Amino acid sequence: FGLSMPSDPAVPEPVETVTLVHGGPGLVLASWTRGQRATRYRVFKMVVTVDADFVPAVTVHDLEASLEGLPAGKTVRVRVVAANDDGDTTAAATTRCTPHGSETRVETNVAARAPKRI
Repeated sequence: FGLSMPSDPAVPEPVETVTLVHGGPGLVLASWTRGQRATRYRVFKMVVTVDADFVPAVTVHDLEASLEGLPAGKTVRVRVVAANDDGDTTAAATTRCTPHGSETRVETNVAARAPKRI
């Protein structure tokens, strides 16, 4: 009746929102919404003009992570991927910010977009 079944109902739903908060010089605290069926979250970071692509930062079981050693004045993009023993979600929430010494400016907060199911 027009309802679509997920392609793999065991794989977690994507994280929808990531929020970044300044935690001190070179430190950003990331938090996100829960991905349904997720048992862990893979957090990636990309320092714009330094990293060519996202690199693994940390894997956690909570809804937050600390990212340390970030350069002041460089824009940092953070991506969170929901995961479980059946796999990783195909979409990821991505946010970017620019740490500036004692403050971090959150520039955008982009929701994950799962591919359309046909």
